[in-house]
Amino acid sequence: MKTLITGGAGFIGLRLADTLLAQGKEVVVFDIQQATPAIEYLAKRYPGKFYYYETDLVYTIPKVEGITEIYHVAGAIGTKQLINPAFDVLYINIAMMRNILNIYGNSIRKIVFTSTAEVYTGQLVALPTDEKVNIGWDDPYNPRWAYAQAKFFCELLVRNFKGSKHTPKWSIARLSNVYGEGMQQKYVVKAFIERIKAGEHPLKVGSALDTRPFTFVTDTVAGLISMMESDKANGEIINIGNPVEVTIAELAGLILEAMGKNRHDVLYDHIGQVERRLPSVAKADVLLDWQPKVKIEDGIKRTVDWYESI
Repeated sequence: MKTLITGGAGFIGLRLADTLLAQGKEVVVFDIQQATPAIEYLAKRYPGKFYYYETDLVYTIPKVEGITEIYHVAGAIGTKQLINPAFDVLYINIAMMRNILNIYGNSIRKIVFTSTAEVYTGQLVALPTDEKVNIGWDDPYNPRWAYAQAKFFCELLVRNFKGSKHTPKWSIARLSNVYGEGMQQKYVVKAFIERIKAGEHPLKVGSALDTRPFTFVTDTVAGLISMMESDKANGEIINIGNPVEVTIAELAGLILEAMGKNRHDVLYDHIGQVERRLPSVAKADVLLDWQPKVKIEDGIKRTVDWYESI
């Protein structure tokens, strides 16, 4: 019995793989990256328990025997950073999801798909936002929403997949602003740390009064594992996030303080993104007995310490 993690060399996937291996699981990772030092470390630490395949899941899905459950974490990112053009974001995410289901859907016990709270932010929604709100976009043709649209379409693929011989159980996790040690993309936490280390003073903080529910990576991983292991999560969409709003200005102050700087050395600038994001995690609490445990102050300190150590 093996667990497959797609995107397992990435930020969340790598922490998930390490956690499952420590629990005694046999783990297979598919990722487009060449094996990183962290991946090589896992291979040496867990010989005979860890298998790594460098592959582009849009074109090639290795067929590995014995896989019984899948965490589909891989994805093409394309939010504010415009890391990928909108067409690529849509095509890559949907193609990977379709391919994974077609190859493994007839045999696996369950799949947990990591979607995003971005699906909520294309329109006005109640705060805190639960999983029952209607999904829509005030401007569906705006490339800004390509990532959210791709993730939502993948949710539909998971919900509607019917295998010819067997249909797996599924759960969908909508994640919110995950941060922590080992972040690879330059999201706001990592970006602030790097800019402070580079000597930016004062730190320019865009959209300073906007709020986000920053969720530490260990809490996120614990939520994903609970979703896989709990039958109560079968057929459910569940927010895995932090029900505490933190302004971008407060975040900047916490990072400055953790790095030994004056936490008030910031220059505010309004950019005009989504002003507030706040998930309800009541469903996760009821079904999974899950609540985030790491406070933002502690998570930022751990993250800063990790980046300064490297």
